[in-house]
Amino acid sequence: MVLLNLAKFFVLPVLTLISFGTNSADLNLRKGMGLNDGSYVPAAIIIKGDISQGDYDKFFGLFVDSLTHEYPVEDIVITGSNGGDLDEAIKIGRFIDRFYLPVKSFGDCYSACSFILFSAKYRIFVGRVGLHRPYFDKAYYAGLSAGKAQLRYKEMSAVVREYLIEQDVAVNVIDKMFSVSSSDMWILNSNEAFEIFGIMKPSFHEWVKAKCSGGGSVYLDVDSECLNKVMWSAKNEELLKWLEQGLESM
Repeated sequence: MVLLNLAKFFVLPVLTLISFGTNSADLNLRKGMGLNDGSYVPAAIIIKGDISQGDYDKFFGLFVDSLTHEYPVEDIVITGSNGGDLDEAIKIGRFIDRFYLPVKSFGDCYSACSFILFSAKYRIFVGRVGLHRPYFDKAYYAGLSAGKAQLRYKEMSAVVREYLIEQDVAVNVIDKMFSVSSSDMWILNSNEAFEIFGIMKPSFHEWVKAKCSGGGSVYLDVDSECLNKVMWSAKNEELLKWLEQGLESM
């Protein structure tokens, strides 16, 4: 299996973000299909519900399965999530980041779900994004001494901050998120989320603008056809590299 070697994942025991629901996420593959006019509906992985342990494995399996289809996965669609397991969300996010997969969020994307959005180089917000500081499983954290709890939280905070900075999230936004209690939520509507995070990561956006001049939309100030081409090319280059490395190492 390539699973454990696909990317560098961090592991923190029983790390989680708040989840207001109890149901694990429902992940499904929407198969792509060609249309009579020559266009096609792109294949997508649909994520609905709260992220839980094992969801990365499901996600990975669906993506690999799609490689055997005429239309492999091109989009990730989130249709509502109250949060869940942060480790799993970051694993999914790292995968999305590496393979240039756009994320489209419809409905609420709270807590751990937002980390998936942050990770995407290209993202669309249709609905609300909710943020607050991370926390440990209460049973685990309550069992620690005060000193050990403080140390573990500092370690966890450092890892989370490092990941968010890696994903081009501004430091002032990270500080704001950490100022919000785990029992509360900083909620952004779609316009606010766009203004804070942008439709593209800053580093990726500047690279695309250097390659794809044009575009007249406030939301997309680059030529959309060129954008699609460079994303497709970058994704496939990374995919081929991964397949070659995976076959050699496994």
